[in-house]
Amino acid sequence: MKQTKTSIRQDKMDRLAKCFGAETGTRTGKACRGKYRGCIDYSVTFNNGERLYICMGTKYFDTELDKQLAIFENFATMKPEILKALHEMESKDNIRAAGMGFNQYRLINVDYVKNDDWYMGRIYFEIEVNGIHIYMVETGLIYAVYNSCRDRKTDYIPYDYNDNFFVAGGIEEDKADFIFNGVGHQSDGDMYRLGGNLFKKMV
Repeated sequence: MKQTKTSIRQDKMDRLAKCFGAETGTRTGKACRGKYRGCIDYSVTFNNGERLYICMGTKYFDTELDKQLAIFENFATMKPEILKALHEMESKDNIRAAGMGFNQYRLINVDYVKNDDWYMGRIYFEIEVNGIHIYMVETGLIYAVYNSCRDRKTDYIPYDYNDNFFVAGGIEEDKADFIFNGVGHQSDGDMYRLGGNLFKKMV
């Protein structure tokens, strides 16, 4: 039987749902408020109650759905290559950290959030440093992983190192004690990581 545009979309939403541990997905809309009042945000809501934001308005829904599906389906097959590239980054980070008297970190995992509306689909990096377990988020590296999945290559990782070292924005320079993706970070702070209720869900 020939598939219709609706049945093709449904198949894609169901495949996306499986990437997040569910079985089926449904397009749902939520009215925007404030600056975007009058517009509708569209998501795919899964049968387990979780939902993934897709776009504002229906015009680009199918295009954006294709992009999201490609990223998360490819992530499963790309993960070993992504981890290999991240371990190369880890080695470079720790060599530089040793020269500066900073702590070493250990990369444990890379994955994406599957159980929280606000962070849904967000890539995170699970690391351990100075005895502290951290779910790290770093925008540049997150997009590098997204791009790797989109293009099925890991050329975006690791960080392209140079002689200019700096501490991540919002962290006091003397508080930085480890290096992640070439940048100084603070192990006992709360910036650049998943936190709050989501953190409690994941540990």
